[in-house]
Amino acid sequence: MRWLLLVVALVAACGSSGDAPGDLSAVEAGVEVELEVPAGTLGFTVIVEGDVGPDDALGVQSLTAPDGTEWVLDFADALANGPSLLGEPGTGVAAARVPLVDDRAATVGALPAGRWKIQLGGISGSPKASERAPYVGTLHGTVSFLNTRDGLFHGGSLDLDLYIPDGLDTSDVDAMLDIAFPLVSRLFGIDRGEVRRHTIPARFLAIRDQATIDDANRLAESRLSAAVILTGNLMPDGEINGIVNCLPSAAGVGGTACSAVIVSLRAGPLWQTAATMIHELGHFTGLEHSTEFDLVHDRLSDTPKCEDMSKSALRSCLDRENLMFPSADVATSQETIEVSETQRAVFRSSAIVRVTN
Repeated sequence: MRWLLLVVALVAACGSSGDAPGDLSAVEAGVEVELEVPAGTLGFTVIVEGDVGPDDALGVQSLTAPDGTEWVLDFADALANGPSLLGEPGTGVAAARVPLVDDRAATVGALPAGRWKIQLGGISGSPKASERAPYVGTLHGTVSFLNTRDGLFHGGSLDLDLYIPDGLDTSDVDAMLDIAFPLVSRLFGIDRGEVRRHTIPARFLAIRDQATIDDANRLAESRLSAAVILTGNLMPDGEINGIVNCLPSAAGVGGTACSAVIVSLRAGPLWQTAATMIHELGHFTGLEHSTEFDLVHDRLSDTPKCEDMSKSALRSCLDRENLMFPSADVATSQETIEVSETQRAVFRSSAIVRVTN
């Protein structure tokens, strides 16, 4: 068996603010290909798309810098361990970002410029390991770059595209944004950018199943910004604050099941809604929960960890004030929310940020 790979050509020039995503043209071939990474690259995201069946999962199979550093190491394990190392099965989309969401993100600096080697692929077939096989078919890749003059962060801003269902009560949205943007500024050193509002069909006033979540994501346009779908009730019973389909998500690529985050305007303190939106955008950039409810921890050594995620113990968790803690109800206030240095570096190197050169 072999992976079906792509022959690709980088056709778009990329400027200081991630102007236009690079295009990896869809060519069906089984060879390793090259990706030209410009000088001064602070970070980039590769988005993979293709036609899939319900059990097919796509991903970046390998990614190697000109200096020989391997940035994707464990893709082959998906054949044995399942599709969790790739995009969600059946969505036809996946993303990988550099720097990876690990300890290297805080120290890597400017990424090596020049020709990187890349392979795109996936797995097909049954969720049973014995029945999975390499994906065979045509894939399309898009690369969203974030560039500065020296590949380092010197400040920037965050543009926001809000997708609002027709009829949704938005009387508190401006006040919520007046909390959210100062939170982004304090946590990440990123200023308020342009806010654009788009009306979407009223059927998204309540989003109660996975198919509607996917459909809502596909409404996001191809723009390097924070794409947020607002709703009044989020699956399955209105108790969920926010949700994202993919970590990382499809930065700069619209029309996919991974193109946005969804935030519920449920009753409660506005600062919790604001924090939820930034939390979900953290996921969009690739950040994981600091601690999952099953006690799986993120890959960042400088984030606090919790050892007891039972409901009665949540307020004793060392990471309960971390932005990426999975419960929004246990932080004290927006003033006490924090991120680690590596979490900050991951967010700052996402292509959705409009950086200062």
